[in-house]
Amino acid sequence: MRIEGLGSPPYLPDKQAPTPQEKQAIETKIAEVKQELKNEAQENLEKQARKQEAEKLLRMNEYYIKELLFIFSSKGNAETIEKLARLLKKQKEMLSR
Repeated sequence: MRIEGLGSPPYLPDKQAPTPQEKQAIETKIAEVKQELKNEAQENLEKQARKQEAEKLLRMNEYYIKELLFIFSSKGNAETIEKLARLLKKQKEMLSR
């Protein structure tokens, strides 16, 4: 029997070393967790990229809407009609992506 005092270290039960199968199972679990973390990080990066692309499209759409409003409010000369055609073509290309 061991009596713990002020000078003695705390009692720690003897622990057996893990078997090779246990070591392999632990290493496999660690590899799985690392892979899951890597996949989650990749998914987060992809979500962030999609969000930035959506924000960019929103800003572009606002710009084109303002341009169209400006063109519609103009007198309708040939230059503004050509500009409208170019803007509509760009909008069509953006939507087809």
